[in-house]
Amino acid sequence: MSRRVNQLEQPPLTLEQLANQLPEIWQNIPQHYINNLIRTMPNRVIALRRAIRGGPTSARNVKTLKEKVDVIEIFNKDKLSVRDLAKRFGIGKTQAADIIKNKDVLLSKFHSNINVNEKRSFLREESRNIDRQCYEWFIRARSKNIPLSGTIVKTKAKEIADGLGYRTFSASEGWLQKFRTRHNIAFRTISGEAASVNSADVTTFWEKVPSIIKNYAPKNIYNADETGLFFRAVPNRTHLKRERCIGGKFSKERLTILFCVNIEGHKERPLVIGKMAKPRAFKNINVKELPVTYRWNKKAWMTGELMAE
Repeated sequence: MSRRVNQLEQPPLTLEQLANQLPEIWQNIPQHYINNLIRTMPNRVIALRRAIRGGPTSARNVKTLKEKVDVIEIFNKDKLSVRDLAKRFGIGKTQAADIIKNKDVLLSKFHSNINVNEKRSFLREESRNIDRQCYEWFIRARSKNIPLSGTIVKTKAKEIADGLGYRTFSASEGWLQKFRTRHNIAFRTISGEAASVNSADVTTFWEKVPSIIKNYAPKNIYNADETGLFFRAVPNRTHLKRERCIGGKFSKERLTILFCVNIEGHKERPLVIGKMAKPRAFKNINVKELPVTYRWNKKAWMTGELMAE
């Protein structure tokens, strides 16, 4: 109730205003939310009793997916018995046995794009069906580099629910946040360059990395990447409150910057590439004394000559 009161456009300032608004707030609480509170009340009472007695509020030490994989790795490495695994990780023997029994399923989930810190899934059957189909659709769409906003995902989830006959399903903002958390999804600005990378090539390269670097000392293993700095561009996102979102053209004035660092954390001097040999801003400045190395070409791009240098 307090959260819904705080979300009002005009929160009550007096007790009288609060008393007048509470009935309407109560009526707008979804029935399924109230039903869930009623359904979980016995567990809440049990947890409260345990807390009063000074014991744990949960009878079972529930492990996250990542922690379960740790159990599996120790089992495979040290060949421990179920009893020893239970003692080492502070869990019951039954739980340890279940983890080993379902290790293939757990490892499959771990290597998929799922939230590895999730402990349990409390989704009901109808919610699991919607979640599964929506996630499969999401993966297909992103494999084709189709941009998906939160509104699009919620609309698709509602469409799936209607197709399955679940008329009471509400694709709310809360549902979207939990969907993102379950599947480790983040909504970000799209990078055009990243979309051109072949994931199969990336996987093949990472398999070769250990053999490539095995004969080099850590101080001689570097990672370098370049980025574009549009120093005159305004932000391409904004928070709105009851006004039109109107924007002009984005400035394309840019610098290219190359960053380089080794495994030990030693950072090389950044390389900055501009379009002019002597920009106006460099007047009366000794370029060699800048904390960066400055080079230039007509397009401010990284070239083979600059990389070789």
